[in-house]
Amino acid sequence: MAEKVSPRFSGQPLLRRSARIIDLDEEMHSILTSTYREIAVQVPSGRQRWAHRVKGIGVQHNGARGPYKGGVRYHPAADLEEIRALASLMTWKTALTRRSLRRREGGITVDPTGMSQTELQRMTRRFTNGISHVIGVYRDIPRPT
Repeated sequence: MAEKVSPRFSGQPLLRRSARIIDLDEEMHSILTSTYREIAVQVPSGRQRWAHRVKGIGVQHNGARGPYKGGVRYHPAADLEEIRALASLMTWKTALTRRSLRRREGGITVDPTGMSQTELQRMTRRFTNGISHVIGVYRDIPRPT
C-alpha cells in the first residue's frame, strides 16, 4: 500500500529536481516553496440559523506578479495543507505560462451538497468579509470554483 503524501509536499520533489536542473539559487527556491500570507476565519455555515461555524482559509502564495487571483474551494476536506498546495502549484503554473497574476487560493471546510443557493451566498459573503482587509481589485481577487 502506498504511503499517503501530503498535498503540500506532493509537488516539492518535482520542484527540487527542476531547481537543480536550472541551477536555481537557494534563496529563490525558498521563496517558491513558502507562502506569503495565510488567513483563517470562522464562517457561519448557513445551516441551523448560523449556529454551526466552519473554517475559511485563504493563502496568498507569492507576490511577485500582478494582483493575487484564485479560487475558493467548498469541500469538507478543505484544509490549510491542501489550500497551500493549490496556491503553490498555481503560482508555478502561472509563472511557467508567463501569466501576470500572483496566486492565491481559498477554501471553506464545508459540504455544500444540500445547501441552498442563498446559504452558499451568505457563507461566501461572510468568508469574503472575514478576509476583506486583504482583498481588492489591485490586491486580491477571489472567485468561487
